Amino acid sequence: MNIVTLPNTDDEQVAEQIVKRAASSLERERGGAPASFLKQMFAHAAPEDLVGYQPTELAALAASAYEFISSRRPGEPGIRVYDPDAPRDGERVKSISVIEVVNDDMPFLVDSIMAEVTTRHLAVRLVVHPIFAVTRDASGKIVRLDPVEPGKEAARESFMH
Repeated sequence: MNIVTLPNTDDEQVAEQIVKRAASSLERERGGAPASFLKQMFAHAAPEDLVGYQPTELAALAASAYEFISSRRPGEPGIRVYDPDAPRDGERVKSISVIEVVNDDMPFLVDSIMAEVTTRHLAVRLVVHPIFAVTRDASGKIVRLDPVEPGKEAARESFMH
């Protein structure tokens, strides 16, 4: 079988650079959230959805998301809707509201939430849905957060932003 790799589009290259700079911004300016979280959060985002954001905006969204998911009891979903604070160069996030859900991973979560958003005639600008392998302490605080690896047993949590 021959596999053909297509060159990156301009949007893919730009999005890759934005995420890389956002991870650097997160490490420099925002304590608590690891850069690896930001990279996992936006790893499968559509490049055309990311190119309109400044790296500081993605860093701010990731820092807020990490704070939100940092404490949760397994079996209890976390749901949040908020208007993010815009960093000084953050024009795009001034005009959005964010819906976030963290839950034990299970089928059809994204489909169900997107159906509800569509029913309410809301415009969606960016959807990310990383699934994490999460270890939490007895109080529900994150001890370890990794990408899910095939064949490895771990508590899987779904995060939708």
